[in-house]
Amino acid sequence: MRTPLHHWSKLVTCTLLASAANAQQINFNEIYASHTGIDDQEYIELIGTPGMSLAGYMVLIIEGDSALAGTLDRAWDLTGYSVPSDGYFLMADPIVPGLDYDLSFVGPDNNIENGTQTYYLLWTDDTALIQSLLGVDLD
Repeated sequence: MRTPLHHWSKLVTCTLLASAANAQQINFNEIYASHTGIDDQEYIELIGTPGMSLAGYMVLIIEGDSALAGTLDRAWDLTGYSVPSDGYFLMADPIVPGLDYDLSFVGPDNNIENGTQTYYLLWTDDTALIQSLLGVDLD
């Protein structure tokens, strides 16, 4: 016969397993894409588990305006980086203090366009394939 303690220990075990499975997460926290003047302080901030490897993670931007709508406009590969001890990973223009990843793509400013865009954070085992899709209409 199983005791209530046995059921409790199963619950604790399941909770611990679920916590371990969810422990390593990464998400968008904030995106600053357009501001007054020259757009030289743009950033994308991710929030995640401190120390988590970002190998295979990519941040993508799909164009939403004009004849280029639906094309892959930006693709940043985060392989080789990890989430800092404060839990915030800052992808930013070169003059933004505290950046962890220089998102300069076309120069020191306007790396994130001001129009309509869709942002994706994804994991892939083939970052080169995703990079090869830059400029391709994906919709």
